[in-house]
Amino acid sequence: MFKKILLASILTCIHIWLASAFEASYYSDAFEGGTSSNGTIFSQANHTAAICYEELSQLAYVSTAQTGMVVTLTDRPNCNRHTDRIDLSSSVFSTFVPLSRWLITDISATPLGIKTGKFIKRNLSQEEFLSLSVSLSKNIPNIYTRSELVSLKGRVTNNEKYVMTYLEHKTSGKKYSKSYPVGSNGSFSLVLPIPEEVWEYYFVVAGGTSFRTETPTSILVIDPVDVPVSPLSGTTLSRLSLKQTTITDTPVIALGEWLYGELSLVQGKKKYTTAWQVLWFSGILFNRGQASYTFTGYTLSTTSSLDRSPTPKYRTSWSVLLDREFDSTWAEKVRVTKQTRSMTFRFRLPNAKKVIDTYYVTLPSGDVRKYEFPSKYRDGSGYLKTGIQIQATFPTPDIGTYKLETVEHDGFAYFNIPLTRGDVWNIFPVLTESEIRTVTTSQKVVRDTTFSSINTLRSSLGRTLLVRDATLDTLAQKKAESMAQWQYVWHITPDGLGIRAFAESIGINISSSLGENVAWWNVSWLALQDGLEESWSHRANMIDPNWTKVWVWYVVSWGRTYMVHVFSN
Repeated sequence: MFKKILLASILTCIHIWLASAFEASYYSDAFEGGTSSNGTIFSQANHTAAICYEELSQLAYVSTAQTGMVVTLTDRPNCNRHTDRIDLSSSVFSTFVPLSRWLITDISATPLGIKTGKFIKRNLSQEEFLSLSVSLSKNIPNIYTRSELVSLKGRVTNNEKYVMTYLEHKTSGKKYSKSYPVGSNGSFSLVLPIPEEVWEYYFVVAGGTSFRTETPTSILVIDPVDVPVSPLSGTTLSRLSLKQTTITDTPVIALGEWLYGELSLVQGKKKYTTAWQVLWFSGILFNRGQASYTFTGYTLSTTSSLDRSPTPKYRTSWSVLLDREFDSTWAEKVRVTKQTRSMTFRFRLPNAKKVIDTYYVTLPSGDVRKYEFPSKYRDGSGYLKTGIQIQATFPTPDIGTYKLETVEHDGFAYFNIPLTRGDVWNIFPVLTESEIRTVTTSQKVVRDTTFSSINTLRSSLGRTLLVRDATLDTLAQKKAESMAQWQYVWHITPDGLGIRAFAESIGINISSSLGENVAWWNVSWLALQDGLEESWSHRANMIDPNWTKVWVWYVVSWGRTYMVHVFSN
């Protein structure tokens, strides 16, 4: 007898991988029922492969540029003739190309180094748990990576109001159980966290909150170190401190095992709600624009999501802006290509540009990585060559928004592009009526708040504090008003004036060095300032020890906000 035990929520772990390239063919049906080299009986329905030299009875990840799957290595091909050939069962081969193709000319194989004995990679059928009153909507695999989140859909057939999932470690006996409510017609669509520990587990999906079975199904949990993950969907919630994670076909956010949450998004007559320990963003049909957003969180007395507190511990409501991040921007003319686990960008520098030969990537977590361009694009003096096409690739292991930046010799960003991996919705807090009145009637509040934020940042790093300057005040104001009037955001005005030339055009002559940060969006100045501080080159301006003076200006126009920092020494 197995009983309902506890709930757990585990986040996805993704790693970089390497593999070797092969050709792949598939077994003739004449081999059906024969004995493989490792002693198992061959079946075209199982997910198996034959390969030279690698140890048998272990798992491997085989993949093309488009997709991949885990197989068990059970046999040898004709290694005298084809050392670079993999033979696949027809069920594996047909997941990549039609059987009529006969051969896959470029497929990778990554041995996972896990001895599995007679555990064969296969699909669990839709009827696997029918005796427990559950009919799945599709076949599911019997091997998973640790900490994976799995999408399960189906129907409860015994009129129970809940469906439960159960996992039990075959050696330690540790149990993981979750219960989920079902719809009025018995249907369910849930997200199941796979345990972190690599091992074999009993696995059950049953109607109700308890079950009885003498022959539970087995699944295997493997280490994902060498298993690549395809580009998946993600959701970013800009002011909600939740852990983002992914599953195979939809964006989700895992709240953790001690928190239950309810979230609602409303835009006009459209409403989307999600609840439980995993907030599941499936089928969002909103448009870009404003919406209202409410999150209510409850603490749990046990790890069961049924045991939530009667009163909410967290409740937040905002007016928000929904938008999808973009892949490029008109100002930079940069072309970006997304691969499975990386992004490649290409651009050409005009002869007059001096761009530093390193670039910076801000990860979805907020961490910043510094990369060097390939040596063939560097001129040896710390800058990139001009007049040629430059190309570089950086890893994107996580779902979410990345910021790609290159920097000119004077500290300005040559380009600063937000890029996304996955189908990402960004949810921004928009300007409230109170904030609009504040920035319209009291620039002093905005200037004081932003000025204080910059000096707080400098103080935390041991930098000397900046002072305000009346001349820079006028320059920042005029530049912000120019951007609002002509609806642009760039260091160069539409008529080609940089900050110094722009200053001279309005009668301001400054002999010292000048620096500038610019930003815009229909969010509050607090959100804009946060974005500038997260951007490496803009942050570098704010903490540059050479600057001694600063001024800030902020303009609201047509629902958009424009911010300018001007620095000097």
